[in-house]
Amino acid sequence: LDFSLTILHKKLNDYERALESINSALATYRVLAQESGDSTGIMICYGQLGDIHNLMGQPEQGLNYHRHALRMREETGVKPAIADGLSGMGRSYYGMGDYEQLEKYISSHSEAQFSHGICPDCIQKHFGEFLSDRAVPKG
Repeated sequence: LDFSLTILHKKLNDYERALESINSALATYRVLAQESGDSTGIMICYGQLGDIHNLMGQPEQGLNYHRHALRMREETGVKPAIADGLSGMGRSYYGMGDYEQLEKYISSHSEAQFSHGICPDCIQKHFGEFLSDRAVPKG
């Protein structure tokens, strides 16, 4: 329930209540992880915490949560989970105005090569209709 409330509060731009809800969910998932050994819920909560801090204009804090979530995702070896973690980090870097960092990170941790990046203004211009629930700062 707390996780669902987090999503609702984010949609309503009530970030303080979203933080309360996700921290409550995190506490529950920590107990469940101790009992089951499955830390998926914790990993997802860290990603949500990163997104909430990004939306609150605190991209450095958001990045810290996304980094932690990414480390957990990398342990799973599931590529879509890892891609989602990298995406979260990218949103934090965009919030800090450092939009080349994600490309550098991917290049240094994979065989992918980039000829150039895309700035926040171009993301909004070309992909804005797909990003309606994401914070994309103006560059």
